[in-house]
Amino acid sequence: MKKDKVICKCYNITVKKIIKAVEGGVTDWKELKKELKIATDCKKCKEHAKGVFKDILEEYK
Repeated sequence: MKKDKVICKCYNITVKKIIKAVEGGVTDWKELKKELKIATDCKKCKEHAKGVFKDILEEYK
């Protein structure tokens, strides 16, 4: 997946921003939402964003 792909359009959250959050110690969905505000506005990206986050967590363990 391209690192510049936008996952959450409301807050312009890219794959790269999620990776940085994981590298910074984020380990669960609630933490990610709190840090990046991902999927907190229109919520259209929620399920896709959760899947991307899960994949990134597995890759960066």
